[in-house]
Order: sequence, then C-alpha cells, then structure tokens
Amino acid sequence: MKGLKDFPPDQRPPVAIPFFAFRAMVGIAVIMLALVAYGGWLRWRGDLFTAPRYLRVLQLAMPLGFLAVLS
Repeated sequence: MKGLKDFPPDQRPPVAIPFFAFRAMVGIAVIMLALVAYGGWLRWRGDLFTAPRYLRVLQLAMPLGFLAVLS
C-alpha cells in the first residue's frame, strides 16, 4: 500500500483542510454537549424555563449543528 509520502508533492491532496475541519466539528460537538449538560443541570434545579441567558445562548447556538455537519 502506498503512503502519502510515496507520491510527489505536486500530486498530494490537501491534508490541512480535512484535518482542521474535523477539529472544528469535534469542538462544536463539545460545545453542544456542554450546553445540553448545563440544560440538564438547570432542569434538575427547576430553572430551565426561567434562565434568560441560557435561553439566549441556545438561540445563538442553533446553527452549530449545521456548521458541524458542514465541517
């Protein structure tokens, strides 16, 4: 099986784009998991529907899933 270094540099695919896109996807997933965990904690305390900052952050975080899929 040929490795990436077996090809001349001008015939190698761009590796940096998928490398950093995967890191962005994982970072977005961690952010979404943190929001879910914080929401569970607020629900346990009974403050889920009365926490205006959390609800505002959730509105701003709506496109994160789409951005993760794109990356």
